[in-house]
Amino acid sequence: MESLKKLTPFLSVTPQINAGDVGTLSALGFRSIINSRPDGEAPDQPPSAEIEAAARRLGLAYRHVPAISGNVSDEAVADYAAALAELKARTGDVPGAIGTFEEAAGKPEAALQANKRLGDLYAGIASDQLALGYYAKAIEQPVRRPEDEALRAAARTARDAQIRRMAPPK
Repeated sequence: MESLKKLTPFLSVTPQINAGDVGTLSALGFRSIINSRPDGEAPDQPPSAEIEAAARRLGLAYRHVPAISGNVSDEAVADYAAALAELKARTGDVPGAIGTFEEAAGKPEAALQANKRLGDLYAGIASDQLALGYYAKAIEQPVRRPEDEALRAAARTARDAQIRRMAPPK
């Protein structure tokens, strides 16, 4: 299994896992897995059903919420947020409860949109600081397509609104 990165007390991310990695996640205390990769996205990627079967054998909850790299829809963000909220409630917010893996945020052609969407997602559920980090990553991405400038502006606006929400009342 590749590197596991803890984002919040209840959420960690990792690049692609396989069925054999599920036992490692279970031994580390994870109770849930969210797979955001569409089946067939990469030739060496195991099918979602294979990872789900391994998770269920070990008593882990599993959700497959596929998001197309470079074209993450509002529906995919809403589905991911719902899965996070459901699994967070199920696990009682214990440390290391949910492991998720995603490919989009690491792909240069999709990084701007993915990081903006992840900022939106985490602003609503997991962590203000994490949301700010994803907005910052989105703002730093180079403009590759005409619509990227509007995405950067939206990330900047969302980041500024998040900062205002976090500011102590005067």
